[in-house]
Parts: sequence; structure tokens; C-alpha cells
Amino acid sequence: MTGRMWTDNFEPSTDVSSDSDHIKRVFLNSFTCDPSDENGNSYGTDLQVDENGEDTSVGSIKCKSKSPGATSYRTSFLHSKWGRSEVRANVNKVDSQMQKYSIQTYNELKTVSPTEGSKNGGTKITITSEHVVGPESNIKVDVGGNDCKVESYTTDKIVCSTPASQEKTVYPGNRITGQDKDEPYYVRLKFFLNIQETDQYGFHMVTEHSGKLYVSTDDDPANVVSTFTTRGWW
Repeated sequence: MTGRMWTDNFEPSTDVSSDSDHIKRVFLNSFTCDPSDENGNSYGTDLQVDENGEDTSVGSIKCKSKSPGATSYRTSFLHSKWGRSEVRANVNKVDSQMQKYSIQTYNELKTVSPTEGSKNGGTKITITSEHVVGPESNIKVDVGGNDCKVESYTTDKIVCSTPASQEKTVYPGNRITGQDKDEPYYVRLKFFLNIQETDQYGFHMVTEHSGKLYVSTDDDPANVVSTFTTRGWW
């Protein structure tokens, strides 16, 4: 994270009477995020320098999360003198549960077995992953755009039963991977789509003012193609 830190000194001290200028804790929600490994080696905590080579109050800090699961997090750090940091509004994003967050972590899908099943449903799929945490109501599996009923799970495995295949005409977008607010009345959203079948697809977009939709099959900006423009309601 980058911001006004005042110091690049990290001391995980609980002594509130200490007069030294240092960062005491880094947080992802209520979980700590370690700026150094178990041997005390820093992942990277630096202050920016001005044109005279002097340290400024702005810096950056890298840390490793101790969070047990994949979810949305709000970040902050605790300074020995100035207290908990404040997050600027343009850093926050909004997740699917309408909660503000600064960063999201995701489960890594390792294996899926079996890889084939009946279109009539009822195939039990075993998915291996990491850091699968409950409650069960928050654990959802999507197969071909349809819900796969979760029958059991552990911290590294999910077993679900596939539904019957359904014809679909509308495919909602997947996770938003970024949101930029560079100036007033301007928002840029980036997201990815996981296309299930080869076919012709139409895109729908509604904007209050004008908007443009760009698509690409990879991350290379040179391959971005403008598909259409909306005029909005004004």
C-alpha cells in the first residue's frame, strides 16, 4: 500500500507510551499483515525522496496477509504517533455484497474431478482448493452458469452435485477486476468474462452519461477494440 506514512520504520510494539516514530501494525480488516518474514527480512518498506534526496512523508509498504480465507478487505496501518490511517475515497471499491473494500483475495482452484458428466445433472464434483471457509451459505459453486449444490466441504475440498443443463440467453459479467476514478464524472470499470460456449454474444450497457465498451481477448492494450457507444440520459 502507498500513502502518507511519515516513516519506514516498522516495530510491532504494543508499548503505547513509546516515543519512537514507527508503524506498529498493518491490517486487512481485523487480520494483521506482516511487513517482514519469520526471519525479520522486510518485504519492502520505503519512503519516497524529493529532488534533494531527502525523505518525504509519502511511502509504500508490502506485507503478507495472515487472513485464513478469500474475501474483500479494507486496508489500514497503525502509526505510533498518528494512530490508524485513513483510506482515500478513490481507493475503495464496492463488492457484490455492496461492501467497501481496498483489496480482494481469491481461492485458487487446483483440481476438478470428474471432468465430464451428464447434462441431466446429478454428477458429484470434487473440487480441491485452499482456505475454504464457511459459513456454508457463503460457499457457492458455479458450473456452466448454474448453481452446483454444495453437499460437503473442508478447508481444502468441496463436493457438489451438478444441476441439469439449462439453456441461457443472458450471461451476467464476472468479477470486476479494477475501478479507476481519474476525474469527476469519469469512471472506468474493468472486468473479465468466462465464455462457456462458442456462439454469437450481445452486450448490454446502461450509463447515466455517455459510455464506451471496449473488449479484448488478452491483456495487451493494443488488441482492445471499441464495440459500441451509449449516449446516456442527457
